[in-house]
Amino acid sequence: MRWSPRLLGVVATLASSLALAQVDVCKPKEGVDQDLFQLKLLRLPAPSTTTQLDKQASAPATSSVSPDLVSAADFTRLLGLAVDSGLITESSGATTVNLNFFSAIAALKPEVLDQQELYEKYTNVRRLGGSITFGGKGDSFDQDGDGVIDDPKTAESAGDILTWEVRYRVYGSRDRRDKQNYRKFRAGLGAVNDEQTRALGEFAQKFTAKHPDQLTAKYFCKPDVDAFLADPLNRKAIDEFIAREAALQQEFERIADEIDNALIVTAVIGGTERKDDLLGPDKRLYAVRASYARRETTFEGNLDYNEVKSFRSAPKQESIKLGLSYNTTRMRGLIGFQEQGVLVTLAANYEKYDNVPDVAHDSIARANLKVTIPVTENVSIPLSITWANHTDLLVEEKEVRGNIGFTYDLSGLIKPVP
Repeated sequence: MRWSPRLLGVVATLASSLALAQVDVCKPKEGVDQDLFQLKLLRLPAPSTTTQLDKQASAPATSSVSPDLVSAADFTRLLGLAVDSGLITESSGATTVNLNFFSAIAALKPEVLDQQELYEKYTNVRRLGGSITFGGKGDSFDQDGDGVIDDPKTAESAGDILTWEVRYRVYGSRDRRDKQNYRKFRAGLGAVNDEQTRALGEFAQKFTAKHPDQLTAKYFCKPDVDAFLADPLNRKAIDEFIAREAALQQEFERIADEIDNALIVTAVIGGTERKDDLLGPDKRLYAVRASYARRETTFEGNLDYNEVKSFRSAPKQESIKLGLSYNTTRMRGLIGFQEQGVLVTLAANYEKYDNVPDVAHDSIARANLKVTIPVTENVSIPLSITWANHTDLLVEEKEVRGNIGFTYDLSGLIKPVP
């Protein structure tokens, strides 16, 4: 994504009549508007979607639709909006309502997307999300006590099974329009951007001083603009302008990357409610999710507490699961196919169960280190070492020594490359 070029508002400041003037002194198809003048200064090509430059462009008007049309919306229209926006979906006999409250607000009030002040007003709303699912299938279990696991029953009505989840982002933001993030852009880009705006004004002033007939014209004329840009007297200032713009773009990309990969922490609570015990027990979920990325490195962390309510003669079941994953690429430019480096993955998980049947152990712990070395475009060598607190958890490893398993695959080295 490129840092959006600033409009030459300075031109209008130097000659306020420029935007309103109706004089056209250029030949047909030779008009250069403010955007194109800036692109030419930067030696960038014109946009591929060509617009007839000899036609006066006008700014987009604000909506004149009466707010009463929204406030008086009936249920049928609201339902249609929800379906069209993807807020309501159906699958396998279940209907899911996406609790993206901001999307619902934007569907009814589109101006919240265009007006920054309104957009900021709903910052906390955008942190909140979730879903509610009505109907669907229950669990597979012995429903009649004959010792045989029965197939899950399907809810006869939408209210028989209710599955819900609420998520709230408690830390971090990757929304570039959030106040905390666009302030980073202002702090990092503001001074240079102001200098560029000043320079644009000077270029426009210098140009109109040589071509006073175009001061009050709708457009600058292309032959005169090209001659102005080719003038050796202007070359140094234009080169400096281009260098500052390149630095501005580089800083923009750095800030954008920092925002797009910022640490995000989300709290989750959910559950399943069932009217009929033939559909299975009620459930609860409490969780924390974390995600972070930076320079070819990603980190994911999940902590879940699951509870299955006491059901018939079975006691309450509880489990805690912690999962961590770290991925990074190292030694790029040194080893690997085309010096791609090696992919290093470190993962660990811990699980604790209480009154949960069909699990091999009440506590499970694993840690795995995997290194993948690309040999050719389609062939890589994976090397893996895994530790587990129970040896039967290492059955998929190639070699096992105590509580440690080793896995490697060298077959790619002897297979013919297609």
